[in-house]
This record gives sequence, structure tokens and C-alpha cells, in this order.
Amino acid sequence: MRRAPSELGKYGQAVPTDPKPSEPGKPPRLLTTAQAARWLGVSASTLARYADKGIVTPTLILPSGHRRWDLDELRRQLAERRERDD
Repeated sequence: MRRAPSELGKYGQAVPTDPKPSEPGKPPRLLTTAQAARWLGVSASTLARYADKGIVTPTLILPSGHRRWDLDELRRQLAERRERDD
């Protein structure tokens, strides 16, 4: 199958797209910051800023510094924060 140029990486290899959820309407187990932000309805920079300020904690930080998020855990952290602020 031929891919559109926008789907090809620097050397013509296929670039992975957002992973598909295992079940319709459910996110994959661990999400990138951009994916988690999309599920929450905020920008990736907002979620990254929340992490930098200690408002939320990622499930995993890769050696590269990239964060990975469990959406259920992230939602729980945000709900607890809202309850404390009320």
C-alpha cells in the first residue's frame, strides 16, 4: 500500500499515527502528552505545564524525558485537585 507523503518519515519509512484504542471510545493504556491532552480537551502545552508545576504526575517518564499518561489516573488526579480547591 502506498502512503501519502505526509505519512512518510525522513527516509521514506512509515510514520506511526496515533494508536487506535483497543475498544471504541476507550484510549490506549499509556498516552503521549498530546494524546492525553486531546482526550482531556486541553492543549499539550497546558498538560505539560500542569506536570511541570506538579499539578499532575505522569505515569511514566521515558529516558528521553517524554511523558506517558494513564488517562484514568490523570483524570483521578485532576478530580482530586478540583475537590481540594473547592
